[in-house]
Amino acid sequence: LLSRTITAGIAQFTEAAQAIGEGDYRRKILFYPAAEFQPLAEAINRMAKKIKKNVKVIENQRGELWAMFEGMTEGVMVLDTTGRVLHVNPALSNIFPRADEFIGRAPLEVTMSLEIQNIVDRLMAGEVSERVKRIIELKDGHSAEMTVVPFRDHKFRPRVILVFHDTSEQKRVE
Repeated sequence: LLSRTITAGIAQFTEAAQAIGEGDYRRKILFYPAAEFQPLAEAINRMAKKIKKNVKVIENQRGELWAMFEGMTEGVMVLDTTGRVLHVNPALSNIFPRADEFIGRAPLEVTMSLEIQNIVDRLMAGEVSERVKRIIELKDGHSAEMTVVPFRDHKFRPRVILVFHDTSEQKRVE
């Protein structure tokens, strides 16, 4: 009888831990087979509550960052760990028409610039580890200030973000 009670309690702990691991943070351990299990049950319940709170914070921050990304006047191109286009914001299409159609492709295909592709390749290979700034000449006499920023993702793999600021009007006025 005691063994069955403890086994049932452990099964409930296991189910709760699995549910929390799968994102069900509302799951609570209400029953435990013996007083010795109470601290563990309370710790798991507190953990679920903290994880739920942290996930909400992360989701809010993600939403804020996405809104900033979408609302920027500078064109932004985010590359994945293989150097392919992962995301572009709407402003990039003002500089490179139809940029959003090149998701999963090389930056060369979006920009038609071998110089940009070479910079990206060097950053991805680790030959350069600092941000790179260049003024690049675009089609139709337009120009842009480009900043290429390398960073590492959560698994320490190389990633790159390219930011383009259209300087054509400023250059024309000068």
